This record gives sequence, C-alpha cells and structure tokens, in this order.
Amino acid sequence: MKFMFNKCEKLSVLDLSHFITENVKEMRYMFSGCTYLSQLDVSGFNTQNVTDMEDMFSECSNLQILNINSFVTKNVINFGYMF
Repeated sequence: MKFMFNKCEKLSVLDLSHFITENVKEMRYMFSGCTYLSQLDVSGFNTQNVTDMEDMFSECSNLQILNINSFVTKNVINFGYMF
C-alpha cells in the first residue's frame, strides 16, 4: 500500500473501513500530501504485520477525523514523520 493515495490533493473524505490489510507490510507515504483530506476511516485496518508507517499521514494538514485506535504497531520499525 506504499504511496497508494499519495498526493491525492483534491480528496477530502475517504472510507477504507472495509479494506483487507492483514498481509500488508508497508504503509509508507500512503496518505502523504492529501492536503484536503479532512476525514479518514481506517478503523478496520489490521496492521499487525506492518513494519513501515513512515510519512503515512504527513502533510495532511486538514485532517480532522482520524481513528487509529485499532492499530497494532508491535512490528513497526519505522514511524518517521508519520504525522
């Protein structure tokens, strides 16, 4: 999922609550640069195998609603500039 929505500058609302992510290892730069994104639902993400979340939400300056309570980050080794 590396760079998946990177620089989607006009995107304002995104619901990914039904994405199946249990085999994902990299989420680096996934939403980076989504400057108009104000709501993001990633509450259904299974992050138990993710090792890289660098810059995942960087440059999301309008992000107001983000729930990452379900994130399991025990295997993440890179959180650099995540927000």
